Amino acid sequence: MNCERAQEYLSDYLERMLDRAAQSQLEGHLSGCEACREALAGLKSTFQALDALPQAEPPADLALRVMARVRDVRQEERAARKTSLTGFLEWLQGMSPARFAVGAALATLVVGGLIGLLPGPRHAVMNILGLRGPEQEATAPAPVGMPVFRIAYGQRDPSGNQPVDLFFHPRSAPAGARLVLRGAGRETEVAASMVPGTTVQIPVILEATGEPAQSLRLEYAMTDGSVRPLYLVVLPRVRNGSAPFTLVLEKRELELGLRELAPHVGKAIIVDASLEGRISLGIEDGQPMEALRAVAGQLGATLREEGGGYTLSAGP
Repeated sequence: MNCERAQEYLSDYLERMLDRAAQSQLEGHLSGCEACREALAGLKSTFQALDALPQAEPPADLALRVMARVRDVRQEERAARKTSLTGFLEWLQGMSPARFAVGAALATLVVGGLIGLLPGPRHAVMNILGLRGPEQEATAPAPVGMPVFRIAYGQRDPSGNQPVDLFFHPRSAPAGARLVLRGAGRETEVAASMVPGTTVQIPVILEATGEPAQSLRLEYAMTDGSVRPLYLVVLPRVRNGSAPFTLVLEKRELELGLRELAPHVGKAIIVDASLEGRISLGIEDGQPMEALRAVAGQLGATLREEGGGYTLSAGP
């Protein structure tokens, strides 16, 4: 084995990736080559220095920012397709009447074919093609058994932080509205635009702050600059399950009271933004459902268990 071939093998040798034959040949060369031994020692020192470097921690909202950027790119692609279609229709309008009639018939076939063949809900394809008014609010019924929210908890990291995925399935969405998540001192754009009938995955990090629960607010940022509140989401950092507990709240603000209640409930509590007020509880050796029913009664809300959490809604 010559020096050039030996130095190609040094990295694999240190990482114990060579087979026995190559390892034996390299070690035989190293025993008689001082230059290659020095190269091996230098490479080993570099590896050790790299291993000693502190591990960089990514920002807590990195996953949210990446997903928001992916959705922005998809939105740009949709806008580009819409622009291409607009240019095609303008070209048709510049034709003579006879040619325009033929071209218009062709355009109808093309658009109809797109609507019938492109994947995804028909209203989404119509929106991409610009065939729905900008101020209309689209609606779509949720599939049978599909909750507005579904919650999935991940494994805690060594620092105690826990990833949580919220799967949001809007039954209606204002045209052009952005989905925004507020909480933990941050505001994050979750989706650049919403299409009803589709599910949006919202990654959240429950940071180990010592607080019993974390609250988030999901909102629509409208095209006119206004904000439409959607839900208050309270996620317990500690989940005590269904064990009996004692909790006394006296006219506590709803969000703060639910933060104290959520760990005893052991699941996420999702509240319609239209529900507001203060709550009072006097629970002694009580059960989670007892406390939740009391809260629902005070708010005049409907309580449901679905999607891995409890929802309090204003409607039936």
